[in-house]
Amino acid sequence: MNGSRRPGAGRGTPVTAPGGSMTRPSIKGPRLAALCLLGLLLFNYPVLAIFNVHGTLFGVPVLYAYFFIAWGALIALMALVVERRD
Repeated sequence: MNGSRRPGAGRGTPVTAPGGSMTRPSIKGPRLAALCLLGLLLFNYPVLAIFNVHGTLFGVPVLYAYFFIAWGALIALMALVVERRD
């Protein structure tokens, strides 16, 4: 048996901390990794091609508007993940 893995250290299972208190493993890491993958998807060719049209949105080219809206949404989602308590 591998000594680096503690019994009961599975996802969502409380683990005894060195001080004797029960803690839950953080889910922030997987959520931030998922947001990173979402960012890669949003700023990759197939999705960008959808917004690469000749037109404007409130006077701003659609592609530029998409960049700033998607970028802002990713920042807001990351802030929610980081600031939220588990």
